[in-house]
Amino acid sequence: MIERNVIRIIISVITIVALSATISISSEKQYEAGFDCNKAKSKAEKTICSNSSLAALDKRLNFHYQKLFSSIPKSEVNQFKDDQRAWLKSRDATCANSKTISDCIKDAYDQRIDLFESWSLSVRTNHFKEDYILLKDPSLIPLEKIPEEPGRSRERYRLVADFNNDGIDDVALSYDTSMFGNAGGHFFLYLGKADGTYREIGAFFAHPLAINLKKTIKGEGTITTYAHSNAGSGYIVEERITSAGLFVMNRKLIQPGDAGVPEDQKLYGDLFGAAGMKAEISETKDNIVTWKPLN
Repeated sequence: MIERNVIRIIISVITIVALSATISISSEKQYEAGFDCNKAKSKAEKTICSNSSLAALDKRLNFHYQKLFSSIPKSEVNQFKDDQRAWLKSRDATCANSKTISDCIKDAYDQRIDLFESWSLSVRTNHFKEDYILLKDPSLIPLEKIPEEPGRSRERYRLVADFNNDGIDDVALSYDTSMFGNAGGHFFLYLGKADGTYREIGAFFAHPLAINLKKTIKGEGTITTYAHSNAGSGYIVEERITSAGLFVMNRKLIQPGDAGVPEDQKLYGDLFGAAGMKAEISETKDNIVTWKPLN
């Protein structure tokens, strides 16, 4: 009789523990992401669904993905979808073994969102009024100061060239270099005028060491840039530059990595090797900006 009661007590304890675990699991907070969290399988997906900031990033990325998906040519749809699947697979594999999985996911999303946003920025035309003129070289204007480093300001990348082939040098200027990831960052293009002033006409996304400029007809130029997407692969983007703005002409996924496609490796080398543009990086002290080559 005593043994039977002991058995009943043990069964009751096991039941209570099991119910407590079930309640704990079911009560775990789940946030709304850009995908159905009820179908989350990978470690990364489950982490996203349990973190409000990551869930918000996923929704933001999904917004840009859907926006681009609806605007790209039909001939690029399958390639675009395949690249996104490859990125998701890379995200899962890379972050699953990370000691700080949340930080790993955030970094991956920040870079991917930057890439998607750059494609939207690239097609801006006539965004600025004709009277939007800078009275001096914009690359000589220092960024905000660094509070913890007296006399120092944040730094930028610069490219100086005749981008639109009109005989006058122009300036492509980035924002804070610390905001650049492996994929690159945004450069804002200022066209120079004969009187020494500059007018901003738009922006493009690029890595400072992967930009190629070709002068075509008078008043026009073409820049080709590379933006890292996944391990060993990324997008080559061609944009036409005129006084009206930047216009995306072509976008192609290539695999120039060490284990990539030989033709793509050659293309990358031809564009961004000796023929690539030479970027500079600023050095600011006491509001005086100087420039030196970026090695």
